Amino acid sequence: MKRKKKEKCVENKSEWSLRKRQGFRLLDPTGYQVPTCSHGPCLLFERRTQQTTEKFFACAVYRSQKRCPFRLDIRSEIVSDNLCKNSDVLNVATTSFCYATIRKKVNLLRARNEKIYYCVICNDVFSLPHVHPIKGPLGISSLRRPSQLFFAHMQNDSESQYWFAEESLTVIVNAIEKSDCDGILCIGTPTIFEHFQSYQLLRQKTKSFLLDIDARFIPFLRSSHFALYSMLTNHFYDPRSIRKLTTFFGLVHRLVIICDPPFGVFIEALINSLRKLREQFFTSIIGKLNGNWCKNIIILPIFVGKRFLNCNDFHMLDYRICYKNHSKYKQPEKSIVRIFTDLPLNHFDLSKLPGYRFCDKCEKFVVKTTLHCDFCEICPTEANSCKHCNRCGRCVKSTYKHCSLCDRCHLPQRCPKIQNVDSRNSRMFLERKVYRPKKAREK
Repeated sequence: MKRKKKEKCVENKSEWSLRKRQGFRLLDPTGYQVPTCSHGPCLLFERRTQQTTEKFFACAVYRSQKRCPFRLDIRSEIVSDNLCKNSDVLNVATTSFCYATIRKKVNLLRARNEKIYYCVICNDVFSLPHVHPIKGPLGISSLRRPSQLFFAHMQNDSESQYWFAEESLTVIVNAIEKSDCDGILCIGTPTIFEHFQSYQLLRQKTKSFLLDIDARFIPFLRSSHFALYSMLTNHFYDPRSIRKLTTFFGLVHRLVIICDPPFGVFIEALINSLRKLREQFFTSIIGKLNGNWCKNIIILPIFVGKRFLNCNDFHMLDYRICYKNHSKYKQPEKSIVRIFTDLPLNHFDLSKLPGYRFCDKCEKFVVKTTLHCDFCEICPTEANSCKHCNRCGRCVKSTYKHCSLCDRCHLPQRCPKIQNVDSRNSRMFLERKVYRPKKAREK
């Protein structure tokens, strides 16, 4: 039994190495006529294998072909046939834009002094009796937080809806309030939007607008507060929403954009969408009061979000974001999700949270176990980066060793110069590892 387990492990490693070599890359679609599937404009991908290089358009919302089978090879001579064949496969984003209908129905039921219940299947409110299972009775405070009434979509290849834990929500909200902004654009962060909409003082002080791919919000919210939106293509499904968002921007002078994209997001596309939204904001306030600004709070795993550190004035906060409905990241010690922001880091107050301390030299909160490095003049962003390598000129993990071949620190026997000498030989080596146990058993 032990041999079988080891064999399976090695086989998975071989498959992983092949997938890594056949990875996808996002391309700039300039010069192409961008096709549209039922979920909006598509993204242009490149996939390289050992034999070929292929370029194709695919869905920007769903990464799985099971969820959206649209795929258009740019070399194909039957463009129109492909478009027609795939355009009606899934119509998740195709919906009627009847905003705030639940709001009107609630007022009607309250006028009749009837109790209010929510049906998940109908995505509507009713009084008793009702044919489907329902939630309730509900008060106004519950109806102002519709995300808590929904069944969260937790498919990592598409609409991954993970709600912030209470502590993480408080840290973000307090930082936004401390920034003294008068407007918040929430992209894929309905719990932040709902928090600012749930309290009268916050509603009066700070205007908020939600952009999200989930059409279930439409009957709960006004068009002046919500738009159905594709994050990676900056696409508004309701054309009227662009005008509504421009009106919102025109009422705001100090804007914070907060975005919590899927973990596997294509950073290039996200940065491009954020840039367009910033341009739209500054265009809408031309000729108005001076002192306008736009700041960002981006929530991403460390290995993905580090791309934002190349942008001007962006920093990573050591605080570990937690989600209350995520099986792994509900615990701080297991979370790799961080905040990347161009807001001053002292806006994020972690003084009352266990596990963090304030570093006077860095002037920010860091993980308690992190030691300040006098050579780098910073606290390492990872708590286990606890030793400085003079040859690399940076702090590295305690398990790393400096390699004379590639002149960098890494885990032992992980030198890229050894691993990538010949990908074909390495593949054959892995396959021999897979089949060797079988030959041993045959003898």
